[in-house]
Amino acid sequence: RFWTSNFPEFVKPTRTAKGDRRYKAEDIAALKEIRFLLKDRGLSIEGARQQLNSDRAKVSDRVKAIGILEGIKERLLEIKKEL
Repeated sequence: RFWTSNFPEFVKPTRTAKGDRRYKAEDIAALKEIRFLLKDRGLSIEGARQQLNSDRAKVSDRVKAIGILEGIKERLLEIKKEL
């Protein structure tokens, strides 16, 4: 909720009849990008907002690349255990 309220232009969950938040795939991707900028890059909320506004495609590509690399790392660790 914190990131949703601080980045309303990027994360716009809908509400169910009960009032629960429903996030679309785009919202999840935006939350991953925000987390990357805040936690991994150490940017402030304003810095993250500026980065998303200026070059969101680059941020998105980096987040996707990190996800792929983490998957490769997990697979390699599994292979190592099997040896």
